Amino acid sequence: MKLLTFSLELFKKFPGLFALNVFLMIGAGLLEMVSVFAIAPIIDVFLHSDLSNVSSATKIFMNFMEVFDISTTKINFMIILLVCVALQSIFVVLARYAIIQTKYAVLKDLFADVFSSFFNASWHFFSRGNKGTLLNTFSREMGVIGDAFGKIGGLISDVIRLLFYLAVPFCISWKVTFISIGLSLFCSIPLLFLGRINYRLGQKNTSTANKMTEVIQESFGLAKVILGYGNQRQSMVELDKAFDQHREVTVKKQALDKVTSKIFEPFGWAAILLTIYVSLEGLTVPIADVAIIVYALLRCVPLIGNISAQNNALVGFFPSYEQVIKLKEQAKQDEQKTGVSPFSQLKKSIEFKGVDFSYQNCSPVLEDINAIIEQGKTVAFVGESGAGKSTLIDLLIGFYEPCNGTVTVDGIPLLEYDIISFRKKIGFVPQDSILFNDTIRSNLLWSHEKSTEEAVVDTCKLANAHDFIMEMPDGYDTLVGDRGVRLSGGQRQRIALARALLRNPELLILDEATSSLDSQSETLIQEAIERIA
Repeated sequence: MKLLTFSLELFKKFPGLFALNVFLMIGAGLLEMVSVFAIAPIIDVFLHSDLSNVSSATKIFMNFMEVFDISTTKINFMIILLVCVALQSIFVVLARYAIIQTKYAVLKDLFADVFSSFFNASWHFFSRGNKGTLLNTFSREMGVIGDAFGKIGGLISDVIRLLFYLAVPFCISWKVTFISIGLSLFCSIPLLFLGRINYRLGQKNTSTANKMTEVIQESFGLAKVILGYGNQRQSMVELDKAFDQHREVTVKKQALDKVTSKIFEPFGWAAILLTIYVSLEGLTVPIADVAIIVYALLRCVPLIGNISAQNNALVGFFPSYEQVIKLKEQAKQDEQKTGVSPFSQLKKSIEFKGVDFSYQNCSPVLEDINAIIEQGKTVAFVGESGAGKSTLIDLLIGFYEPCNGTVTVDGIPLLEYDIISFRKKIGFVPQDSILFNDTIRSNLLWSHEKSTEEAVVDTCKLANAHDFIMEMPDGYDTLVGDRGVRLSGGQRQRIALARALLRNPELLILDEATSSLDSQSETLIQEAIERIA
């Protein structure tokens, strides 16, 4: 049922691609069936050179050749078989190519949809979530879903081919066909119970992958602390433990996926041998027809095994898909609230009116805050660590909503504005100024990509950043490294300040911009702030 629901959702999004896939699969299956029937006249023409007492399949081919005035010779029968096989191979290649194309179209759509859902959510979604799970969702689980779609394509293809192969013996002897189908279905019953096992293994596979990604992400994020404390061994122990848990369940799951088709093979051969015996001894089917039946059934055995294996593997993929959907739903529940009024300019003031705030299941952080920030004025909020200064800024930017009270901009509640248009007019420098792994110029232009080179240089001079940038070998084209690790704290902070200024904001927010800097860097930042004011 889950597989059907998933397939229908994909069909609604990509009807054209699905129709093309099905057309190519049916074409390949039809040509494959004709190729099987084309074996009969070759057998008959060698057994009965005068083409008397031939099978019904051979008679059909003879009638077809007569219509197109083709002589019924051994060479012509062979040519027809080769043409059918060649055309069938072309259709199979095209069908597989279409499946791969559709797989990546689906994957791209899913990536964009999930990524957009995450970044349309409020900051609360990221602050309460597990970064390891989020990263694993994009680094692994999306790939699992893409592979699952490839398996769905393969499953549909195999089912279509199986139906055409079963049509071959059915056309010759429906009794033989029903016997072989009944035996095959009976032999497949034990394989159905493997689905539940595979689903449980899929759940464990996803959860252990989340944990392993979490350990890796934390280790890289806290590399400086780990090295500083000399605790590399402890981190390795945690990674080994997470990897072993993931490996144990992955080995079981992959082994089960691989052996499912082989488990069916002995039962399939038993069904074929019994069918041959019944055809020759009990139903007196002609040898050429028996050859076609046996060939068709021989092709059916691996197909049935593959179908069972693919079905079980798809059951194991659903935990990955369920995790993606669950995160999407969480992001939708935490969707950023916003109004429709565009914000263009701060005309009067920003005001906090009786604002209370507390984080979930925590004691109040802010209580009855009343403050006015007038346009053109510099306002400082002072307090000890943990007093709620950063929380106040988060409320001002719209990351959180007050539990009580309101934040107004020019007398209008903040969330009645289009929050994106409001944030576009803000220059924000957080406590820990993080830069993108790119050049200094790209980091600056990220905030206002249409800025001229002159504006970039002037802004950096204003932020006391131009001189140290020009001292670097590549100047503004210097790579800053991951999170700006190649620069000092003071240099990162000044570039972050320049980045905030470059968009010429209506409101410049500095969240303790000098709290973690040395005295010289602090002096340079303060000079820049005074110059800006």
